[in-house]
Amino acid sequence: MTIASSNIGFSTIASEKAISTSNLSLASLSGGQLKLPMANDQGASSQYGTFTQTWTYGGSNGSRSSSTVASAQGQGVTGLNQGSYAMSEWAGFDPGSDTTATTGTAILTTQNTQSSPACFVPAGCVNDIYCQKSGNTITFYVTKTTTSVGQGYFSGTPVGYNGANSGTTLSGTTAIGTITLGTNQSVPTACSMSYTTTLSTGSGGFFGSGGNVSTVSGGSTATSNLGSTKIGYRVRSGGQSEGGPGTNSTARFQNTFKFNFTGMSSGNSSFPLMTTATIGIKLNQVTFASHGSGFLSC
Repeated sequence: MTIASSNIGFSTIASEKAISTSNLSLASLSGGQLKLPMANDQGASSQYGTFTQTWTYGGSNGSRSSSTVASAQGQGVTGLNQGSYAMSEWAGFDPGSDTTATTGTAILTTQNTQSSPACFVPAGCVNDIYCQKSGNTITFYVTKTTTSVGQGYFSGTPVGYNGANSGTTLSGTTAIGTITLGTNQSVPTACSMSYTTTLSTGSGGFFGSGGNVSTVSGGSTATSNLGSTKIGYRVRSGGQSEGGPGTNSTARFQNTFKFNFTGMSSGNSSFPLMTTATIGIKLNQVTFASHGSGFLSC
């Protein structure tokens, strides 16, 4: 919850950050603190953040998880991150998950395959999700991708969701969000990837989700020098549904893809910023496969 403007002490800050109250230093707490707010809708995040985030498709406002900042923290990496340090600079601040900001369900990709009576129905979803940096702007992309698998194709239709949770069908490669450099702010220079799977299931003729996460085509999953190289993943799910006519199958694969950024600097050599700022993007895939109706010996 947001820190009140009065009676701020080490115990207040420790409670917000979920850390021990022993051996705390205001200089190290303030000097190293990241500030990762997300704005509602498609607006730019606060000037009081470490960097500026803007999300065209960041999921519903209420499902976004980030810091809350106020003028007391100062613009960018000034104020809170610089001496002389004061308890009052924590007023109105909620660090949230401290080093992590996460979208709501930004992308839902769906594949619906209807077949004539068949024993085997190949069906699945595939997306690329990655970032690239140009100048002082990091852009996050999601791609509608098609790949051949056995005798079928995986594709799916991605839908991007805005702050009002209103969906827009996407095609090709779509920029879903950015990190930019505002006054007195600092943007990352390096990135490594990780992910957390929150749901992986199959039913009907799918024996599991078929979920697979690999390095994005033509890119990498880590770099010490962000630039034109894609940093991210190719995400695939589904597979070959097996069953007789009348079988309806569903495969679900849901993940939070984490862009773990480093290289932000406050210019404070005594107390540098926390090592990693993680931006999580939720991308879900669901595949439906119908084996048709009629008579067929499988």
